[in-house]
Amino acid sequence: MENLQPNDEGRKWVPPVIAQVRDALDARRKLYKPRTSEVKRLQDNHHEVIRRLLIGQKAADIARELDMTLVQINNIKNSPLVKKQLSTLQAVRDTTAIDVSKRIKECAPKAIDLLEQIIEGRDAGAAAPISLRARVAMDNLDRSGHPRQTNIRSENLHAILTVEDIDDVKRRAVERRSLIPTAEE
Repeated sequence: MENLQPNDEGRKWVPPVIAQVRDALDARRKLYKPRTSEVKRLQDNHHEVIRRLLIGQKAADIARELDMTLVQINNIKNSPLVKKQLSTLQAVRDTTAIDVSKRIKECAPKAIDLLEQIIEGRDAGAAAPISLRARVAMDNLDRSGHPRQTNIRSENLHAILTVEDIDDVKRRAVERRSLIPTAEE
């Protein structure tokens, strides 16, 4: 076997046949472009993939449920047209979420006023039953960070008994059982 010496490019010397194969593979790698299927126009299945991506579903789950390959889903997902559509829909979703949050905040004072009316029994002439008012008051306190107090009580007994102690307990249980009248007596 010949002694392998580095050549001018810093590579080790290899036989010419292997060098030709290596060079051909390098040239082919440079020419190779991964096959992608770019979406030119959104079709029904693209809209379904977009809808599922928008709600946060994973690509693998979408592929399985729509009977598509993960490569197909990723090609759709990475297409510029789909990315643009997703971006637009996400912006609309975020705006809608902000609007709903704002409306909830605007309604909170009205909800508190209504709860107070129910609790105090001044709701349009018909007072709510005390049980409902108590439940509403407790729910309100829970939501405002004042949950009801729970007490946990535990009584434990630890003992080390000898065989004689256990026999004595058994004997006393039998004696006491004989003192209790039975249904036959």
